[in-house]
Amino acid sequence: MIETGNPDVIIITETWLTPDVTDNEVNLPNFEVHRVDRLNRKGGGVVIYLKKGLTVRSIEALAHESESCELLRCRLKCIGQDIDLIAVYRSPDCSADDFLIEKLGSWTSKCRSLVVGDFNAPTVDWSSLTTPSSVNSFDHKLLESSISLALVQHIIKPTRYDSQHSSSTLDLVFSHGEDVDLIQHLPPLGRSDHAVLTFKFTATAARAKTPARPNVWKADINAIVSAANSVNWYINPESQVEAAWNQFKQLYAQVTVPFIPWSVPKGRKHSPPWINREIRKLLRRKRKCWNLFATLETSETRELYTTARNKAIAEIRQSRMKFETHLAQNAKAQPKKIFSYLNFRNKTPNGVPNLIIDKDTIEEDQEKAEAMANYFSQVFTQESSLPIGSALAASEEHGIDSVDIDQGIVLNFLMKLDAGKSMGPDSLHPRLLKELSAHIAGPLTTIFKLSLQNGVLPRDWKDAIVTPIHKGGSRQSPSNYRPISLTSTLIKTLERIIKKSIMAYLENSSLLSGAQHGFRRNLSCLSNLLTARESWVKSKDNRRPVDVVFIDFSKAFDKVPHKRLLMKLESLGIKGFTEVYEDDVNGSSVIL
Repeated sequence: MIETGNPDVIIITETWLTPDVTDNEVNLPNFEVHRVDRLNRKGGGVVIYLKKGLTVRSIEALAHESESCELLRCRLKCIGQDIDLIAVYRSPDCSADDFLIEKLGSWTSKCRSLVVGDFNAPTVDWSSLTTPSSVNSFDHKLLESSISLALVQHIIKPTRYDSQHSSSTLDLVFSHGEDVDLIQHLPPLGRSDHAVLTFKFTATAARAKTPARPNVWKADINAIVSAANSVNWYINPESQVEAAWNQFKQLYAQVTVPFIPWSVPKGRKHSPPWINREIRKLLRRKRKCWNLFATLETSETRELYTTARNKAIAEIRQSRMKFETHLAQNAKAQPKKIFSYLNFRNKTPNGVPNLIIDKDTIEEDQEKAEAMANYFSQVFTQESSLPIGSALAASEEHGIDSVDIDQGIVLNFLMKLDAGKSMGPDSLHPRLLKELSAHIAGPLTTIFKLSLQNGVLPRDWKDAIVTPIHKGGSRQSPSNYRPISLTSTLIKTLERIIKKSIMAYLENSSLLSGAQHGFRRNLSCLSNLLTARESWVKSKDNRRPVDVVFIDFSKAFDKVPHKRLLMKLESLGIKGFTEVYEDDVNGSSVIL
């Protein structure tokens, strides 16, 4: 349906979702999801899917305490006048009718609005604007309210067909004028008995344009390598670090930029990978049978539709199972495919919504970034500028004050780069660095050595692109996000080289405890658990009591005190990298 209709907005009512169902379980490719769920009572709930690129100014979600009515309002930024998209679900036994009428009146009187939902008001004749219901009934109140608010209700044909062959118009679409067109009644989703409504709503949304960017996957690698062969990559080992880095960047751009095309990134395909040609035929058959039933409303046509629907559902489930089984069976040979699929199913793609700080709403992206950066900076441990006296005795027996870096080591690390990883703020993509490894290993070795000798890193290596990742709780609070940093591929390469030297020194000098796992070769978090469990079982076998205390440090990596970390390194005899580390930490900047 998304593939053929290409909608900008999708609204679903009576979702039956609960907070236990995460957004990533119901997300759709190229859409952002906003929802209101019921907490204790089954049924109800509404969802609004907005195509990526639409700008949301504000969101308001309401669920009445009786859990018989849910409303969701998303205000879209539009050219000329903003629009409120309002999704409504009202249960047949609703005890919040006055609340619903009052809220709709409040919302639609402030802004141009499009109201869509299941109102369960079957007695209203919307073509004649009459109802046989009493003046105290919800049906009468809804009709009178829509007239007083100058709202036009656009759905005239029935939208629900029950098993007794009766039909009613329960799903309604309101707007402030004749701006709804091309209304279609399509077959229900799954085994629902409500028709799917599609229509065109006239508005000009302010879309965020996706800029073109270099596409390294369409780069002419042969031409790049050929150009690299004709370049003198020599860098004077007596140069200043920044001058050496700028020279390298200039040479790199000279051989790569002319052969990398620019393109606008495409979104994911709307259709899931398991929807094949046979399933599309079954879905077309289902739609034909639905149209026939909606026209004739006989038991025979209903049976035809039910059979076509059930066959399509069964085939989709079987095809999806085959697809996922195939991914699992080929996980070892094609790991990227299964991880890509799992990431899509598990990650929530939404960006950062409007933030609320001290009761103030922050809407603009620039202000959101500043608010996030301010919060993230407060998380770090603030250390005194006064000198810290070391309580740790520096090692005299052991020590390491240099890193063994040569062209062979750098080449080895470059050749092991994952070409599928993202590039950092310096715009040097791992794929091209790997392809050019034989040419650039020499100049990069010189730059690495210069950085360590002078205790200074190139300015570009100290930048990071920080993405806030939602970790739970309200999405409107900065405290519920954690920062994920994307740095230069080359600084990460230098870090790996340094780590290899440090770990070799620590292991060979027996300076690590046997209880330390997670960052050591062949000692993972799993091995830690297995070792601990073995100890507990042994104690239990010997009839000794066992008390286990689990401790989780909040924001442990963010709160590492840098000065005290350097003191710890020096006490272990590690002295050759402290200046570079301090330069990296103190001079870094972020793009959020």
